[in-house]
Amino acid sequence: MITLYDLPSTVPGNAWSQSTWKVRYALNIKNLPHKTKWVNFPEIESVCRVGAAPTGVRPDGSPRYTVPVILDDSTGAVVSESIVILEYLDKTYPDTPTLLPHGTKALHLAFKDAAANHIQPLRQFIITPSYYTMTPRTRRSTTRNSPALRQTRFFRRGAKSRGMGESTRGLGKIGAWMGLEDKYVMGDKISYADLLTCAFLRWARVSWGEDSQEWKDVMSWHNGRWGRLMAEFAEKYESIKE
Repeated sequence: MITLYDLPSTVPGNAWSQSTWKVRYALNIKNLPHKTKWVNFPEIESVCRVGAAPTGVRPDGSPRYTVPVILDDSTGAVVSESIVILEYLDKTYPDTPTLLPHGTKALHLAFKDAAANHIQPLRQFIITPSYYTMTPRTRRSTTRNSPALRQTRFFRRGAKSRGMGESTRGLGKIGAWMGLEDKYVMGDKISYADLLTCAFLRWARVSWGEDSQEWKDVMSWHNGRWGRLMAEFAEKYESIKE
């Protein structure tokens, strides 16, 4: 059994972190038995010290720990960082769908960086509502991130329409990298690149709400390409195993 460490949400049945959704999608695509252990921000470091490698360094030089982290009971491995986790799952469970094909890691990392630039305009409309899907403990530990809360004033200045226009063009550029008939970035094969895109959009859906106008708008963009992709992922790969 694999344990996935994830951040809880105040929205029933909805994990909110796009980082952990990449790994949750991978576990479901591979159909690997797993369960979720929920941890709030203040608990991450103590939980990760069971053996997970730090994923960064704080300004004071101390190690920084983040989720996702998995603990694989079958091997005893504790693995952190989404792309490292995918590499581990592909290697350890070779009879499951490969999500990071051999020789494509550099290309996937390049896709990640390029896509991040193009979806940045949309991110500004997700940060503030995302804050309110966090549990009170996690929210209290992130109150120092005041720029996220200032986005509300950005909306009131009437700039939302312009920002959403930039957002649709950004997602359109990602779609333009794909063929018109391609379901996924690699054609008919799901890969890490699709997990990146869908995890980001899943974060938006949890933050805005499925019935929000923002979500409906994004799902209609580019002839419904993202709506079809997210509908498939929702049907097949969004199970949250407690």
